[in-house]
Amino acid sequence: MDDLNKLLEGSVTNVKAALRGLSHDDLLKLQSAEKNGGKREAVLNAIDSALNQADTARTGGMVKMTTGGLGIASGLDKSAPADLAAASEFSTSGAARQLTDIDVGHPAVDNDPRANTTETMNRIDFNDPGKSGRDVVDDALKARG
Repeated sequence: MDDLNKLLEGSVTNVKAALRGLSHDDLLKLQSAEKNGGKREAVLNAIDSALNQADTARTGGMVKMTTGGLGIASGLDKSAPADLAAASEFSTSGAARQLTDIDVGHPAVDNDPRANTTETMNRIDFNDPGKSGRDVVDDALKARG
């Protein structure tokens, strides 16, 4: 740890350069020491970035971010796959109708994506597998006259 503390005595540029190649555990120790000591925002941001890169490398790109913005692997969801039944119906938009435990009243969920849209807005379908998006738009514009 003494070597890590000496590292933090250097300039921001020197600390940033020295982060490459450090282990995940060493990065966590550095982060803790900087938070307790200098609290230099640029150093803390550089350590956060290095931790995110280390976590992504450790987990093959699958990182569940924690509320602090650090992708620490211990925060990964290691539970079993969800036991959801396959969809047996589809809405007119093409979305699968499945029962889930999603709170559709939550402000981050758009439970009515077609609210305040006109009939014309809902008539255009960009998901025609036989046509490119450009062809669909051209056809729609030609139909308007």
